[in-house]
Amino acid sequence: MSSIPNKIKIGHLTYDVLFVKDPTSDDDHPLYGQHRPTDQKIVLSSDLKNKPERCKEILVHECMHALMDLYHQGPITEESVVDALAIGTTVLLADNKKLREYLCSN
Repeated sequence: MSSIPNKIKIGHLTYDVLFVKDPTSDDDHPLYGQHRPTDQKIVLSSDLKNKPERCKEILVHECMHALMDLYHQGPITEESVVDALAIGTTVLLADNKKLREYLCSN
């Protein structure tokens, strides 16, 4: 299996991907992952290292948050969300060979 990339290019920004023991939200709720746009980090729970399928899911989930930050504009409608994610996902996969390999590995 390919290993998780430690950096992911999302649009024009490069995010660090980090594993953290017991990450929490600002109001202290436990998290599996977190998109942190202010310091360009995607934080994943270190518990996910032993759950490869779930780790991939959470990584993609956090990437979707970053894509919405970058590509969504205007009122939230189904079409505007689908457009933002379609454009963002196309760019995300085109720009990140290691991410593609990781997501497609067994």
